[in-house]
Amino acid sequence: MQKGSLGGRLARSCLAVAAATSASSAGVPVNEPLPRIPDVVISGLDSGLLWVLESGPIWSGHGTLKPCVVCGLKIADHEIQYDVVGPRGSLPVHVKCYHIWRAKSDNLRRST
Repeated sequence: MQKGSLGGRLARSCLAVAAATSASSAGVPVNEPLPRIPDVVISGLDSGLLWVLESGPIWSGHGTLKPCVVCGLKIADHEIQYDVVGPRGSLPVHVKCYHIWRAKSDNLRRST
């Protein structure tokens, strides 16, 4: 299986988790287990899609309908969005996704 297709499946699966919708309504086959956001963060760190966070978010406010760098779901205007700086510039992230990503980053920094 190509890396890109796995990333697409993970993103679609995370959409279902983050939106609290059923898997079938998010376009994910219902017989596939949904990955948990911590698992998606670990996969993203391993693949280089995500990086180890060194500092806090540079901005927080209402969602701007941009996709979350972790789960891929658009951050709605009634949700809080953080923007984090990394090697690819400033990227949006859901607060819940950010906290999981931050915890995994802190654990990685402590273990090295």
